[in-house]
Amino acid sequence: MKRKIIISLVVVILVMMLTACDMSLGGMMGRNRNSTNNDANSNSESTPMVESFISDTVDSLTEDTAIDKQRAKEIALNHAGIKAENISGYRIELDRDDGVTSYEIEFNSAGYEYNYDINAKTGEIINSGKDMID
Repeated sequence: MKRKIIISLVVVILVMMLTACDMSLGGMMGRNRNSTNNDANSNSESTPMVESFISDTVDSLTEDTAIDKQRAKEIALNHAGIKAENISGYRIELDRDDGVTSYEIEFNSAGYEYNYDINAKTGEIINSGKDMID
């Protein structure tokens, strides 16, 4: 979870830096510098560059996935010996750590919280845990 927060903060900072660079150039990134358009939408042309950056970041996470979210869920539930109808608080996120893309899975069942990290390429269980819920 900390990794996701850090990645999100880095993306936000980079977007802010790109926006600041565009503003320091008078909002002329990707446009003819001789343009005198002063309308409220004059900075909207830099948006595709930011959207492309964000899209590329998301794509880099998803390109290393050979198994989908449903298969990762099945792997975790089979390992825990629990049926899908007997869980609550289910959460799954795609994450990358040390170059390995994995699914982080959490769910509750019968008074326990289960945590799994499953390799998104191989389906291997990287880490698992079971803690009693207080």
